[in-house]
Amino acid sequence: MLNVARRKKKLLRTVPALQDPDPPTSLRGALGTAALKAENVVAARVYPDAENQWWCEVILRRGEGLARMANDTPLPRRDQAVTCLEHYIGSIKGTREHPLVSELRKLGIDPERVEMLRVRHDSFGVRWVTVPTNEISTRASAFAEQVELENGPRVDKLTLAFIFLYEMAPKFVAGPLLLEADSNSDVSKERFDHCLDAAAFALDHGVRTIYDLSEEPNSADLHDLDYGPPTATVSIDQR
Repeated sequence: MLNVARRKKKLLRTVPALQDPDPPTSLRGALGTAALKAENVVAARVYPDAENQWWCEVILRRGEGLARMANDTPLPRRDQAVTCLEHYIGSIKGTREHPLVSELRKLGIDPERVEMLRVRHDSFGVRWVTVPTNEISTRASAFAEQVELENGPRVDKLTLAFIFLYEMAPKFVAGPLLLEADSNSDVSKERFDHCLDAAAFALDHGVRTIYDLSEEPNSADLHDLDYGPPTATVSIDQR
């Protein structure tokens, strides 16, 4: 049986690029196209689980970390998992960077080194908070420590993160895409730093959209299936 390294090299050499890979359906998916390059493939494999159902998996280098592509549900046969793996490799080879990637780079944002949290609000629609990937863990811990200090250890920290971000967001609307601090105001920077901590905590707990908790979220809130507002230069994720 081919080992993982040899399988990766063989697949990248022999599997043709898909001519029409599935387009990203969310902003997060659009950003993900920055990492979908053959040179970023670290490993590719198929494997059975304890019930002899099959899985396929591709590991990609993404900035300073790793990203994973895998089937959501098990497959009954090995050959189906191999076909799934070949589809992923073909898709990676055929994907071109989404135009939004270059737009974010113009704003000084490296799409391979950030996570983005969507904020829906009655006053402005949709904006995004960007958190550097390598800061998520420390910022999430800082938020947890602060709210426990202020509210006790039994407080629902995730609910507080929602409330805090939703209430603070209108103060940081910057253009059609992002929430940002006023670069000329130290007070604004300090307050926004707390927002980044709350955003990191939410992201660390699998949240992708902040919204008014008094309202029922819609499908896009739960599954991150739209881009939010168009930017000035891009007409407008894949998880």
